[in-house]
Amino acid sequence: MRFFHPNARLPKRPELLAAVESAAERVHDKLLALDIDRIGLSEYNQRRLGESLGDLQVRLMVYTHLLVRSLAPLNKPLEEATLLEYGGGPGLLSLLAREMGIGTVLYNDPYEVSCRDARLTAGALGLEAEAYIPGEVDETLEALRGSGVSCDVVASNNVIEHVYDARAFLHAMRRFSDGPLVVTHATTANPLNPRVRWVTMKIHREREFHDRERAWGRKETGTHRSYLQLRREMIRQAAPDLDEETVRRLARLTRGLRRDDILEAVERHRRTREWPTPPKHPTNTCDPFTGSWAER
Repeated sequence: MRFFHPNARLPKRPELLAAVESAAERVHDKLLALDIDRIGLSEYNQRRLGESLGDLQVRLMVYTHLLVRSLAPLNKPLEEATLLEYGGGPGLLSLLAREMGIGTVLYNDPYEVSCRDARLTAGALGLEAEAYIPGEVDETLEALRGSGVSCDVVASNNVIEHVYDARAFLHAMRRFSDGPLVVTHATTANPLNPRVRWVTMKIHREREFHDRERAWGRKETGTHRSYLQLRREMIRQAAPDLDEETVRRLARLTRGLRRDDILEAVERHRRTREWPTPPKHPTNTCDPFTGSWAER
């Protein structure tokens, strides 16, 4: 099969595999025929979808595997199932799900621009989902409950490695369904792969120590500033009485913390002179405003 890796361990569901393979073939051809410069996408998603189109067979392979593993455990007909693509970006999983006839397809992304652009792309292909939900877990849950929808599947690719508190995130997923729920998160951030680990740690250092230039296709939300410098500024503002060396040390020790946890650590230090516990990972870091990890 063209859209499954030949050595992959796949569920023994030949009819499901055939349906996903066939849908991938059709989505592949539809996407290659699409002129993404003419459908009104933001620069950010022109870049992201353009990157996918440049290596489309491999990109779709990721989503065929994700889709099969998400659907194989279901005990209901696919036309009665509800699937939510969480943190969908360009929305390739939603396109595949809609193409293969899953009953209700929902798309989510915290970035509202991506919700708009995913709808534009799907509309141009005739594969629009039932809803495009902007927001994090709480906003998504509110939208689901407001429309009386209970999910059977929640799936994502390259989302979990950016989530600030993965345990709380996974626990919250249970609220997306009133019954059985399949949750599948895939990621390429594999720390056991030496090359991936090297590239990932390079990204960590760049985000931690260097400002980034604004460039075409970069997301307009989020920061382009050094995370270390942002933490220093947060700490100075919250505790102007601290001397510069203390501020610098606190900023170093709070790498990997979000603003609320940074300020809690600073306040604890002011009360007790206790220093924050040093980060366990040598380089991993997160946006101190949002808690979004550079990569896990």
